[in-house]
Amino acid sequence: MNEIIISLKKVNFRYPESEQLLSDFSLEIHKGDFMGIIGPSGAGKTTLFRILSGFLRAQRGEVFIEGHKIKHISNINRSKQMAVVPQSVSTSMPYTVRQIVEMGRVSRISKFSGLSREDYRCISDALDYVKMKNCSARLFNSLSGGERQRTMIAMALAQDPQILLLDEPTASLDIGLKVHLMSLLKKLNKERDITIAVISHDIQMAAAYCGRLVIVNNGKIIADGETGTVLNSEIVSNVYSCKAEVFNRNGKFFISTESIN
Repeated sequence: MNEIIISLKKVNFRYPESEQLLSDFSLEIHKGDFMGIIGPSGAGKTTLFRILSGFLRAQRGEVFIEGHKIKHISNINRSKQMAVVPQSVSTSMPYTVRQIVEMGRVSRISKFSGLSREDYRCISDALDYVKMKNCSARLFNSLSGGERQRTMIAMALAQDPQILLLDEPTASLDIGLKVHLMSLLKKLNKERDITIAVISHDIQMAAAYCGRLVIVNNGKIIADGETGTVLNSEIVSNVYSCKAEVFNRNGKFFISTESIN
């Protein structure tokens, strides 16, 4: 098995005046994983994303990146290891696509120097990889949802990270853009050996692209393993409170659902 790159050990978290969201939650992400973290609304997925990315601190338990406690890793050093793509991004400033992607190099440059030739190469390569080079002069806020997502992934790539975390990256996209984006992530995982964890409510899309699924409900892991192992009719029915049938056709998964009422 590949080395553990991120681990959560007995993590607990709750917001003020709310029920416990995560209770003794433990999870290991291995180098090279393309993991989908799925579950119904309110399952704790977004809270988990924020704790994994360091935006929230566990109230009890620990989060480790490559064996080091995340709370002891500076923001700059953490951004050298991990890039984060939130669900939606907007800005009040008239930044161009290229300027947004340039922000991905902040953790790599000295405070006392500008962008180097290597920085410009990384920025150009990232734009090219997501096919946004021809849009580099456009204003970020003028882009479509799919173009914004590709721009944010380009910014993440410019960081040159080992780990890429994404929160609901396909939430506002049509089916064609969903397929394009998930195919791009799969390509990054294979070609650049980037460890990817995707938080998603889209079980069909996660099943189609992720090699490993972690199914979460009520702040607990219900199932964790290879997609073909954990994705079955009983688990999906119980977690999503519906009648579900999971079909495996030549390694591709299809899910049929209907109300239990």
